[in-house]
Amino acid sequence: MSTTKRTDLDAIRDLVQPMTATASLYLGLEPSEPTGDTSEDLYLRWRAMAARLRAEGADERTLAAIGQHLADLRVYPTEVAVFAAAGELRMARSLPGGARYDLASFGAPARVGPLLAWLRGRPPHVIVAIDRTGADLVSAPRGALTGAERSVLGPDDEIERNAPGGWSQPRYQRRAEDSWQHNAAAVATAVVEELHRVRGDLVLVAGDVRATQLLRDRLARMEHGVDVRRMPGGRGADGSAANRPAAVAQLLDAYVAERTAAALAQLNEAAGPDGRAVQGLCPTLAALAAGQVETLLVADDPADTRPAWFGDHLWAAPSPGDRTALGHACRRGRMVDVAVRAGLLTGADVWILTAAEAAGLPDGIGGLRRYH
Repeated sequence: MSTTKRTDLDAIRDLVQPMTATASLYLGLEPSEPTGDTSEDLYLRWRAMAARLRAEGADERTLAAIGQHLADLRVYPTEVAVFAAAGELRMARSLPGGARYDLASFGAPARVGPLLAWLRGRPPHVIVAIDRTGADLVSAPRGALTGAERSVLGPDDEIERNAPGGWSQPRYQRRAEDSWQHNAAAVATAVVEELHRVRGDLVLVAGDVRATQLLRDRLARMEHGVDVRRMPGGRGADGSAANRPAAVAQLLDAYVAERTAAALAQLNEAAGPDGRAVQGLCPTLAALAAGQVETLLVADDPADTRPAWFGDHLWAAPSPGDRTALGHACRRGRMVDVAVRAGLLTGADVWILTAAEAAGLPDGIGGLRRYH
């Protein structure tokens, strides 16, 4: 359902760049007051969100564009993110598992924090079901739990070490081991190609233990920073395929939690007068204003309405005092959205944190600078 044809992050940058107000709507899976009638339920939910958007200044053409999109939904209940401005739909994205409750706002910048958080929870990855003859691959880009399928058949078919025995036994064993190595190399080459295509570093492997180890060794030599994780099951028809989606989801959750913890640990380690870290509202916005932030970490609490200001040259500030630095145009926005916009448009890696993850972060915001 997505209208984003390049990458999600490219489309999100385009979405937040304008200074003009955008209607941001997240339709959650759980209605606050379910009616039992799906069509009536959607109508009542949209009417409540439209009233909220209208009260914040949304025009009728923009509301009509969103309403038409919701009316055309083929699956309901479902979770979706919809953005519209000036009477046109600017982005619509299915968010399975990404929005529990409804959220609607009208303003600038567009409210993309929940969308970014959802994408962060679904990193790009390659699933590999391997044996000693080859492998079946599934390459999932960011935001997807499935993707393009590809099978790899290794160049060698002498994979058994069984032989009559005697003096020739070691020779048969060496041939089989060489075949495994060659086949693992072919699989590793295909995996690296798929990682580059989806722009990821995570590989989830199920299958033969020896083939998995050979693949792991090959990938370590071919590509720096590849994270290989083991899944239960095999390549053949052993019944494990039915349980694979749950195993993949569990591994992705663990991967994201570990990466988030590592980013927060790095932020704490780099704190201090001589470190790369900035923590707290004013220091972080100042670093964003200077385009210095490499990694931005910010909590996106729906109840957080703290303001910040931004201008037409990407800058962000905690107050509108320095209008020269902000550019000719200056707008007031929600602080979290202003910080996220500045991070996206200056090339920062933006991490949206939960309240629990940001518990020790002053003002719920911080970052790592590219240089000190």
